Amino acid sequence: MTDRGTDTTDGDASAPADAAGAAPSQGEVPPKAGPVPAADASAPAEDEERSDPQLLVLVVVLWLVAGLILAYKWPRMRVDWHLGNLRQGLNLGQVDEEARQALVELARADPEGVLGALREELVGPLANQDPLLRAAVVRVLQGVEAAAAVDLLFIGSSDPHPVVRGNAYDGLSTRLVGDAERRGHLVELLVQVLGRPGEPDPVARLLAVRGAARLADAEVKALAVPLLVTFRDARGGEDDPPRAELQRTLRTETAQLLARAAAALGAGAPALDPAADREARLGQVRAFEAWLRAVPVELPPGQSLDEALADERAAAADRAASPAPPDAPSTPQGPPAPEEQKEER
Repeated sequence: MTDRGTDTTDGDASAPADAAGAAPSQGEVPPKAGPVPAADASAPAEDEERSDPQLLVLVVVLWLVAGLILAYKWPRMRVDWHLGNLRQGLNLGQVDEEARQALVELARADPEGVLGALREELVGPLANQDPLLRAAVVRVLQGVEAAAAVDLLFIGSSDPHPVVRGNAYDGLSTRLVGDAERRGHLVELLVQVLGRPGEPDPVARLLAVRGAARLADAEVKALAVPLLVTFRDARGGEDDPPRAELQRTLRTETAQLLARAAAALGAGAPALDPAADREARLGQVRAFEAWLRAVPVELPPGQSLDEALADERAAAADRAASPAPPDAPSTPQGPPAPEEQKEER
């Protein structure tokens, strides 16, 4: 009689077979276990070797593009840098002469590029709104010999601000002293600036007179009439001592230049006293006009003393005839009447 408790052969033998799978039947050859194929470790390395030159080429191309952009922008960047220094100095109440001279040197080395940038600051839709900076740009142009700089100075002479115009008058006379071909254009400009109505600002007009003083006597002779107009109209400032002194200086320097013009025209010109009172000066101007007509020098329409006095009388009559603005009520208005209060309600 067999003891079932000790017969564990079938159970023990079947355990491994169950764990490892069904045992092969008798006469069946089990498959041979081959080696597991390893991953190709060289593939990523090859991809990296192929990608490294591509990245290098891309970096080189980007550096070349950046270099080209910088080379293209560099001249304008330098101009903007020095203009920024000029602007900063003006904000502090001074002119950065180092920045101004640096712009002059840049414009001499690259007139086309730098003068194009300065033109944008001076005129056009992108013109700088700060007149002092535009005046500083005009001073830069004064030191540049290129013909395009002279063109920009002529543009500056029509700027809306008198400081810019005055610098342009001074710069043009400085630049064109030795340029016989273009000095005629300067004389034409000064005829307009010094004549009537001409330059309204006395400081700018004084700079124009000083610019005319740099011209030769033959050219000053052509300015006799507008110089006489400037001498005649330099007045005012009785209640403003600095302005009165400025007008006296303008009369004095204009009278000196008129003496040169008269000497070039002929002898016998009446004297002009810049320190005389207005009535005496008007008598001197009338005598000088008579001498000019006798030379003869024609006085263009609108430039004579009689025409100027007639215009002044007409302007005074217009002011007197124009209705005066309504005065404010002298007494405060009281509250509205009861009827009006009811209507308002």
